[in-house]
Amino acid sequence: MSAKLLKRLLQDTSGEDQSEAVLKEAQAKRKKADKRRKLDFSPPADQDLALKHQIEGMLFLDHKMASNSSKVEKTLKRITREQTKESRIRKDSVGMVVGNSRDASSKTRLKKEPTFNKKAYKEQKESKKLRKIALLLKKNSSKS
Repeated sequence: MSAKLLKRLLQDTSGEDQSEAVLKEAQAKRKKADKRRKLDFSPPADQDLALKHQIEGMLFLDHKMASNSSKVEKTLKRITREQTKESRIRKDSVGMVVGNSRDASSKTRLKKEPTFNKKAYKEQKESKKLRKIALLLKKNSSKS
C-alpha cells in the first residue's frame, strides 16, 4: 500500500472518534456564545425606571446620530474645499493643451481676464465728474 492510502485509512478509522469529539466541542462553543448573546433585560418594576431607561436610550441614539451627521458634514466640506482648490489651480495654471493643431499658440492656454470691470468704470466716472466740478469752480472763482 502506498503512504497516501495508509494515511487516509488511518484518518478514516480514527476520524470517527475525533469527529464526535469535535462535534461536542463545537456544540459547547455554540452554547457559550448563545449565553453571551442573551441579554439580561428584565423590565423594571417601577414605571419611573422604565421611563428613565427609555429616555436614556433615546438620548444615546440621538447623541450617536448627531455625532455621525457632524462627521458627514465635515467630510463633505473638506471634499468640496479640495475640489474648489483643484479647480482653481487648474484654471490659474498656464499649461499645455493636448490638441491636433501644430501651432504653438494652440498649445498654451491663456489666463482668462475680465473684459469689463464695473467697479473700475464707476471709479473713473466719479473721478471725471469731480474734475469737471473742480474746473467749473475754478472758472467761477476766477470770474468773481
